[in-house]
Amino acid sequence: MHRRIHKNGEVYTLTKHPPSRSSYLRLLLFPQSPGMSLDGGGISNGPEAQATASAMEEDYCLHGRERFQNQWARAGVFSPASLRVYGITGEPVLMRSIKQARMLSATFGTCFLGRFPRFRSSPSSGDSDAAAVTQKDNASNAAGPSRSGSSYDSLPFSSLLLGPCPPPNMTADPHMLHQAWRREVAGTWSALHMPSEWCQTMNGVVTELSWSTRAQRKRIAEQLELAAFMCLRAVQVPLPFYAADVAWSGGDDDDSRDQEDNEGGATAGKRGGAQPMSDEEENQRNIRVACLAADVVLSFIQQCTRVKVWVRCDACNPAHRYQLQRLRQAVLYGYSTLKTDSRRVIYRINTPCSVTSTTTSLMSDASPPSSSSSPRSGVVHTEAASSLMALLYYSTWNPRMLLPSEWLGEEVVGFECPTAPALLACLAPHGVAPHEHPNYRPDAPGTASSTHHRPSATLAEEDVVEAQEQAHPNHGNPDEDNAPLRRTPPAYHDGESEGSRTGYSLFDWYDSVTELETSHEADSAVAAAKGGSKGSGSASDTSYEAAADCRRSHLLRSRYTYVMPEDLQPLVASRWAGTYPPFVSAITFIVELLRRRAMPVFDRTFFDQYPLLNYLHFKGVEEPTRDVFASFEGQLQLPLQPLSHHLSSGVYEVFERDARKYRQYREAVFHYVRDWYAAGAEQQHAHQNKMFFAKHGAMQRVPVPSPDERTLHLVLLGCGRGPLIDECLHAVSALGVRLRIFAIEKNPPAAAFTRMRWANDPEWMQLAYTFGHTLEVIVADGRTIATAAEDGSLTLPADFGLCDLIVSELLGSLGDNELSPECLEAFHAQLEDIQLSRGIAFNPHLMCIPQQYTAWVAPLMSATFDAAVTEAAVKGLTVPPPGCHDRHAALNHTLLVTNLSRAVTLAPPQPCWTFEHRFHGGSGNDYKGDRGAMKRREPVSLERAASLVFQVPPCGRCCGLAGYFSAVLYESATAPATIIATAPVERTEDMYSWFPCVFALEPAQQAELQDVGQAAAEESRMVAIRVQLDRRTGLAEQRVWYEWSVTYGDAAVERQSPRTGRDASAAPLVHNKNGWAASMLL
Repeated sequence: MHRRIHKNGEVYTLTKHPPSRSSYLRLLLFPQSPGMSLDGGGISNGPEAQATASAMEEDYCLHGRERFQNQWARAGVFSPASLRVYGITGEPVLMRSIKQARMLSATFGTCFLGRFPRFRSSPSSGDSDAAAVTQKDNASNAAGPSRSGSSYDSLPFSSLLLGPCPPPNMTADPHMLHQAWRREVAGTWSALHMPSEWCQTMNGVVTELSWSTRAQRKRIAEQLELAAFMCLRAVQVPLPFYAADVAWSGGDDDDSRDQEDNEGGATAGKRGGAQPMSDEEENQRNIRVACLAADVVLSFIQQCTRVKVWVRCDACNPAHRYQLQRLRQAVLYGYSTLKTDSRRVIYRINTPCSVTSTTTSLMSDASPPSSSSSPRSGVVHTEAASSLMALLYYSTWNPRMLLPSEWLGEEVVGFECPTAPALLACLAPHGVAPHEHPNYRPDAPGTASSTHHRPSATLAEEDVVEAQEQAHPNHGNPDEDNAPLRRTPPAYHDGESEGSRTGYSLFDWYDSVTELETSHEADSAVAAAKGGSKGSGSASDTSYEAAADCRRSHLLRSRYTYVMPEDLQPLVASRWAGTYPPFVSAITFIVELLRRRAMPVFDRTFFDQYPLLNYLHFKGVEEPTRDVFASFEGQLQLPLQPLSHHLSSGVYEVFERDARKYRQYREAVFHYVRDWYAAGAEQQHAHQNKMFFAKHGAMQRVPVPSPDERTLHLVLLGCGRGPLIDECLHAVSALGVRLRIFAIEKNPPAAAFTRMRWANDPEWMQLAYTFGHTLEVIVADGRTIATAAEDGSLTLPADFGLCDLIVSELLGSLGDNELSPECLEAFHAQLEDIQLSRGIAFNPHLMCIPQQYTAWVAPLMSATFDAAVTEAAVKGLTVPPPGCHDRHAALNHTLLVTNLSRAVTLAPPQPCWTFEHRFHGGSGNDYKGDRGAMKRREPVSLERAASLVFQVPPCGRCCGLAGYFSAVLYESATAPATIIATAPVERTEDMYSWFPCVFALEPAQQAELQDVGQAAAEESRMVAIRVQLDRRTGLAEQRVWYEWSVTYGDAAVERQSPRTGRDASAAPLVHNKNGWAASMLL
């Protein structure tokens, strides 16, 4: 396979043997930049350029920052390297943000849709949901608006033109405010007049930080209305989450309904100062705020169906993911209210329901719910299925902290990149910053030593100096070395010049936050940079400083590269919804987000953050073969049915792109032929039938005859356009064996294509001329080939019936879901009929490739898949199968194939069943003597059933069952097993021919494991997911289907008495009962 791919303006060819990883180093990590003697990634092209991949990597780690910055300074526009999709934030003014995104080649920039709110009390910097709008954008939370804020708000588009947090001196002087507004209008008018030129590259940010009160929700709705008018690509909103240190009600909200809902307008966290809030009451408040926010979000989505809503969530807090799912369900299924006797309003999210033929959608002009009735019950707002996405930030950071892996199953569109010192503390070996390494050369060719940035000053040193100047209050904390790093909103400084008030920039005053002021990693970096270190007995000595004493001698003898975490799985294992522990390290979390196409969002320290994220992307994410199939990620496909439908040439082309699969088939055929030849002539089927072969055998002359010419008879079941013929020809020719191929193909155009290729392909023609290979293409269904020959509708070659090897690639995503067992078993029976009718002895050594294959399943969490099924259910099945009573609801009872990307499996996959095709184990000894006594093999049942129990932690959400397969193509006593697999336990690297399949679940059958875990026993702390999967066959209806069901329970009860655990639960819903929604036709 040859495929030309344009990347970075260059063209290269992807062949059957993809280039090695090091050959992509310069192309992907370091693209060419015009006007420079350096690669875009910072690698010198001069005489001192490093030649090896390890040397280039070391040079990048030491000088990547300076060279990226120098490249941008010379070219004027940043040229990205391996990491090409990212966002940028930092400029509060619309026009500057647009220019910033263009100059840095960012996918999107940010603009603010309103002013930051004024707090009556400074919010906490801990676990509050009132964290920053972005990682840097919380700098103004403590800066309240001036008294003349109404004048500022009265100006049209004031937040877009002047920013979300103008200096108080500007707002205090109406004349100065009006002049600044006029200057911005003059420069921005053309852009505002033509939003199509920039709107799809801008992301609007809602500046309200809470949904608690009616006034806040009203301001959020106004900002969303502005975003709808500007046609932005997406809008960021805060997560509706109850926080104990944020005013819950009262003050600017006098509405009696809000006061009743909140028990007289009590302020959260101030309940008399004596009784803490119960978990039930806190849970009810979270449900209430999610329901009320759902009304605003749904109205916006119905108005702007193409605009995505990015919900800002704290990656460090698993409760945020749980609350995000609440918001999603409230938007999709609605909610109901109930007034108690104490006049308290209770909010309840409606039970999830499937999209059916009778499902309706509430329009945006419908009246909102207002009483105990449930006006939105039974409604699915399908227009909002895929509109809600998560944008993650980090409320705290510590190099040793662990982050919840359940976020990897959510639809995370992006994440705010941590600061460079924070990343270096996790990546640098023993905490060594690049400038501290002995191999660091400040004056090396191509570094930015001539720029205004000092190359010897790292970000850690700069941040700590800045932190010391600002005198952070935690400096006096004796335990600060072990404390997590939290983002604290700094106070606004009034000492701004008049010029900065009118032409201010976020670079100048707005974002002066320093996350790592109290960082022991930064302190140790500065101490090392200044040449001093604390004694071993110092109270503030850390593990990083202790390691610094012995790191020099070690690193002098080794190269400098960033250290990847130990819990980071290789690409081949993490692909297609890998399994992870409940918590993973910070760098592993970031790399896995990048693998799921999440976009990093950089801030004003772009040139410090980008080299580190680019390194992580290249080392842990970049995979050229995966990118070829990137367009299939998230797309739902029905499994192919090659036995009942003819495939198109485009489908064959996609199959043939997978070079690794065909290499595995070639290896399997090679090992078989080597064993077959070594076993002697007695194993040759033609030798066992000498008289028949002498009379009907097809022999082609070769230029150089051999005294020991053996002919291998091979039946290829389903040849397609001939890729397996190519592999068989090369494998057999390498051993000098003559090959006779019977290629059976039921698709007439594909068979004609193969004949044409045999007559015109110069490589095939040369191999056939040299070794005497022959090919017969038979247009027939292999399951009825003997019947067709008997009734005269098909004429078979005279020597058909001689067979040493059967080769087939009819495997599906689950192994057997494309009816490979039915096809192979039926063909073998037909082959025996033909052999009996022609007097050919059965072959006791007949072999089949593949020899066996196993189906695997695992519980799946994927919000992306769930949303895709809901959207697809709106249209329903285009061609519903016979007996389908609802083509919309059938999507939740269907086996679907998808290239899983944003997904995780909640537990490792378990095997369900195995099909084996070992035809040589039959009654081979009965074939000697009277041919009338030869017996066919007894037909075997192809139905299967599996009962599996998965024990998982109570975190995440089960929304389906992921299906994989593993197949042994060939294995013998002398040949190792040749395997192709999508199952993680034996997954074949660089093989994308088969995407995983997913058994969808009804929305009501999906479960938050946290809810299930609350009912689990104290000693268990685990959830048992019981899966029943059956493979059914209906010979009368000539079809095969799957039935599945999922139940949840306590893992401790399941271990003690599995049968009792099953009987105690209610009868589960059986999906696709009797195959009403989906089946495979025979």
